Amino acid sequence: MKRIASDILQTVSPDPESVSDLSAVQRLARMRRWMERRLWRRYEVHIPVAVTSNDTQRIAVVSDISAKGVCLSGVAELDVGTVVTITMRGFEPLTGKVVWTADDRAGVALDGSLLG
Repeated sequence: MKRIASDILQTVSPDPESVSDLSAVQRLARMRRWMERRLWRRYEVHIPVAVTSNDTQRIAVVSDISAKGVCLSGVAELDVGTVVTITMRGFEPLTGKVVWTADDRAGVALDGSLLG
């Protein structure tokens, strides 16, 4: 039987009684709400890409992809709201906007759908 994300989170959730740092519990609750809002299935991949923004090009890796977005790794210098063009070998360039960043990763909401 396959488990859904909420089941997996239940098994790793900290017990609020045993956690002295309430912010960790609050972050986990926000993560649960965020995961439940996802409309498109994510696929884990490892695709080297060129990312262009503000006339600067850098190499990054797409670590997951869905019909409407990608997660880029190796892009610590991108800011939320930055418009990017993602170029993968053999495919038309994708355009989108950075909607979140964390460490060296960024989430990009694509302007169009990969489904056509």
